Amino acid sequence: MTTSFATSEKFWPLTFGERGVLVPFTTPMLAASRIRGPEIKKAEILVPGLSGGKGTYIIPWKSVPEMFKLTVHDRALHESICEAPDFSPRQIRIAALGTARLGLAGRDACAAARAHLQRDDSLQVTARFFLTLRVVERMATDGASLTLAELTSVAGQQKAHKILSSIAKTLGWDFDTLYDHLEVWSKTVAQIGLTEMPAEAPARRLINRLKPLGEHFAEWRKGETEDQMDSSADAQLAADFCRETWRLATEYATDIDLTVKQPAESLRNWDGTIRSAEKVVHKLLWILDGWEQVVKLWDQTAGRPREEQRSALRDVIRHLPIVPRDELPATSQDTWSGLVNSLRKQIKPVSGEGAATIGIDFDHMLRLEKLKGAPL
Repeated sequence: MTTSFATSEKFWPLTFGERGVLVPFTTPMLAASRIRGPEIKKAEILVPGLSGGKGTYIIPWKSVPEMFKLTVHDRALHESICEAPDFSPRQIRIAALGTARLGLAGRDACAAARAHLQRDDSLQVTARFFLTLRVVERMATDGASLTLAELTSVAGQQKAHKILSSIAKTLGWDFDTLYDHLEVWSKTVAQIGLTEMPAEAPARRLINRLKPLGEHFAEWRKGETEDQMDSSADAQLAADFCRETWRLATEYATDIDLTVKQPAESLRNWDGTIRSAEKVVHKLLWILDGWEQVVKLWDQTAGRPREEQRSALRDVIRHLPIVPRDELPATSQDTWSGLVNSLRKQIKPVSGEGAATIGIDFDHMLRLEKLKGAPL
């Protein structure tokens, strides 16, 4: 069966939808590929530098199994994504964890996926408890208080019901309305986590890793000699990407934290609060999409010879997530324009397997599988 595809030289997408979501394939040629599209029938995969070519290849998503010799894991992941309700970072993550949980990328990836899924459930509970404690702390009028330990007992839950019922009255609500709002609020913010929560959400941990990672790249660069100017430039670019992404992500995460620090105001303006929270969380997940892969790619090189680190840095450069132009505040667009132009000049096409008739680089595949089991 013949499959058509197109190429694009356009390097700076305008929107997240145009950029697409990273798909964590273990087939090396597809490692930096992204899926985009409003529905499965029109979905496309964007593959940069396919077989040494210039630009980005745009291929119908459903044609991927025909055009590439996929690993068993990737065939299962492709099928799972075909059944996803949309192609947002959250849905691709769910599909990826569900596939890894089957053990098709090895035992470590399977165990890590199970742990991630279990932690996602516990984070929602933790967020709800945390929000409840914060609402009681800031809004109880009679000096009533609660502890996390109390919320885990029947007696403590009865006490919480009484306190929250009193707080609900001050808002003109009944207990069920307040409880439902706290449930929706906690489910929304749990995806990012809150700075004071006792458990750290993966997205929050990722944000917290970006700044020190950028500082590490800048420091690593100092060890390069004059005959290694390319890798020195790569390290500086990676450092700049880390810094600017951290800055942008932190601004949005702070917006989430501020609403929780002022729960009375947030609850009184409930419709606006939840709309804003959903919008910020949605944007944050898009901003952070692809960064986990970058962090883990570099983590793999810890303690390795410098030549191996240079090779990994080339892979990092290829994976650096671009923030689309129209998704940036006006004050950041000039900075990101410079970053994108530098990335366009420094990124190199990759060569290797592309057609279904060519074999898979087994060692590279194993390294990609190892990323799935690696801690963040």
